[in-house]
Amino acid sequence: MSDDQANFDARVGEEVYRRMTNKSPASEGKTHGAWTRDTIKNLGGAGRGGGVRALAEKMGVSTSTVRRWAKSLNRSGKGISEEHKADLKRAQRAARIIPSRVEGLKGNLGPGAAASGGGLSITGMIRKSGDVRQRTIQIGYYIPPTAADDVIRALIDGGMSAATDAVHAMIHMYYCEDMVIESLQDISW
Repeated sequence: MSDDQANFDARVGEEVYRRMTNKSPASEGKTHGAWTRDTIKNLGGAGRGGGVRALAEKMGVSTSTVRRWAKSLNRSGKGISEEHKADLKRAQRAARIIPSRVEGLKGNLGPGAAASGGGLSITGMIRKSGDVRQRTIQIGYYIPPTAADDVIRALIDGGMSAATDAVHAMIHMYYCEDMVIESLQDISW
């Protein structure tokens, strides 16, 4: 990890999470039972043909396995493999993402968004070529809407730290190679 990446404010991933889910990352819960119950709720509830079936299909397990996981209050992870735990966390993050919020982000990227007065902007202590100061960077114009997919995929697959890295990579790839957000105040679109 470079010094730039180490200095990049980790709260960027948390803010992406909040904007995509309208929830706090702390609300995910600490047990696989909590993750399962939350995912079932977000996929359509426990009723017939609802979230239990959808989650079972997504995870490649039976509905009775999903129900057993949902009953668990055990923090030790007993009754679920490490692979299933990781898959369950990914399923939970994917189920929490609100599609209209993803479209809102995409709609604020690219030349069209900036021309209409919108666009992605980041405010904070930003280092550019060794000069650290309070800045607001309007980067939406420079970033293609498809780059949002990379950020969302990173959030689902790797959580907030992966989303932070994806935003960092997006800034470096499309906006400015040597710019680093050292302290985040706001991300808006």
